[in-house]
Amino acid sequence: MYSSPLDFASDVRLVFENAMLYNPKTDEVHGMAHQLLSYFEMLFRPIQAKLPTNQRTPDRSKKPKFSDPVAPVLNKQNHSTASKPIIPPVVQPPKRTPCQCRLQNHNQNRSNRHQL
Repeated sequence: MYSSPLDFASDVRLVFENAMLYNPKTDEVHGMAHQLLSYFEMLFRPIQAKLPTNQRTPDRSKKPKFSDPVAPVLNKQNHSTASKPIIPPVVQPPKRTPCQCRLQNHNQNRSNRHQL
């Protein structure tokens, strides 16, 4: 369990920063990690704004900030070799559709009304 929301945010950032560190910029994993980190930051901003002023900045002495170094290529066979960075698609929330049982009940009720 985390002692504060900032500790949680620090671990989330670490996951995506590591994905960007250990995957080349041309790899789709790097691009997706960057996109998800940006999305997380957008969602976490209102939570961080609600924290008391003395808790809004994480303790930087624990973990270094990601500085976007050149990532080492561990095994070229496992990574894409595209010359341009891969830009992942924007992730959209799933569309809500009624379950089939509700559709069947709705259709039965409609047909019953027409019979009257």
